[in-house]
Amino acid sequence: MALGTNNTERLTILGTGNVGIGTTSPTGPLDVMHATQADLRIDTSTNSDSNRGLLEIFHHNTAGAIKGYSLQSTGAGDDLIFSTAAGVEKIRFDSSGNVGIGTTSVYGKLTVESTGDRPIGIRRNDAGSLMR
Repeated sequence: MALGTNNTERLTILGTGNVGIGTTSPTGPLDVMHATQADLRIDTSTNSDSNRGLLEIFHHNTAGAIKGYSLQSTGAGDDLIFSTAAGVEKIRFDSSGNVGIGTTSVYGKLTVESTGDRPIGIRRNDAGSLMR
């Protein structure tokens, strides 16, 4: 099923139930696309502690690569996770309010892990000096 204006398809409902706004090929229950705006995809799961809620915000660069981030709730653990478009976790807020950066194992109010030699950097805006 499709709805349109000015001889242009604007909304598509596939036989699978997926709805697309600005796309004729929705890949999730609701896909919203626009040529010059950020894409919005909302994905929800059935009631189960093993499922999660997921919000993904993507854009496609000129090389065709997908860039963006996802925000998810992890089911039973109630953790809130920020990830890259490639699914690499960057920040985790656990159900106790603790924050993890660079780790999936948060063990204090703030846990920062890095495989590099500079896990934390603080820079002054005016002089550009860096404290480590």
